[in-house]
Amino acid sequence: MDITKDFMNFVDRDLISQDDVEKLFNLKNEHVLKIIKQFVDLCKPSKVTVISDSKEDIEYVRQKAIVINEETKLQINGHTIHYDSFYDQARDKENTKVLIPKGEYRSPWINTMDRDEGLKEVLEIMDGCMKGKECLVRFSVLYENIRIN
Repeated sequence: MDITKDFMNFVDRDLISQDDVEKLFNLKNEHVLKIIKQFVDLCKPSKVTVISDSKEDIEYVRQKAIVINEETKLQINGHTIHYDSFYDQARDKENTKVLIPKGEYRSPWINTMDRDEGLKEVLEIMDGCMKGKECLVRFSVLYENIRIN
């Protein structure tokens, strides 16, 4: 199926707005579109929003983080904090693994796993993981003076 038709199907299902689809099509990068489609199909979010560098989009993300309790407002206007707990390490050290292709060197000091097995495991976990949630698509460029509109 044509990738354009896939995204128009997302619009028809109210999964993504026409404006956001146009942001993606303006990239003129079918590879990126295929990746986004793959993970929308896999994760099954209830909504997909494409975030650009516009002030409105940035403010949308800031407010969304507050609404879903990822951030808390501080008394200083425009400032927030993300805080889970004193003991939050941001990752599970016992179960964090580096995926290594077969035949590559595996350090005895780093928790590793075969890349193919690890990807299979992760993709199984991700199946439907965003049901009832909004997926924010955001691009970053590691170069000064480039804007994503």
